Amino acid sequence: ATLEVRDESFFERAADFIVQHLSECKSQELNNSLWACATASVRLPWLFIKADNHAMSIGLSEFKMHELSITLWAHGMAGVCNHVFFDAVLEEIIERRGIWSCTPREVANTAWAYSTIIGRSHA
Repeated sequence: ATLEVRDESFFERAADFIVQHLSECKSQELNNSLWACATASVRLPWLFIKADNHAMSIGLSEFKMHELSITLWAHGMAGVCNHVFFDAVLEEIIERRGIWSCTPREVANTAWAYSTIIGRSHA
């Protein structure tokens, strides 16, 4: 089933709620919130930036690799470019975990998001 009508005011209110409760949010809540906005084609760049900053403050090691790759995918879909966050995620993947810890889908999601965002920021 797909949602035929999207209520952008709901997403804005939900985003406000998430931002007000960031200190309570863990990796999955952040990931799901950004994924939902991107999937519904609701552009809320301020939510992404605040979520990114919170993710970096709690530590990207708290995120499962799947959550990181989907979070980057959501950025690509939403057209939100946060170089500091992307660089931090890539460092986490390459330097700390090693790319071999990823599944092919996680690598593909990450590569697609990175190329999409970098392509937009240099266009």
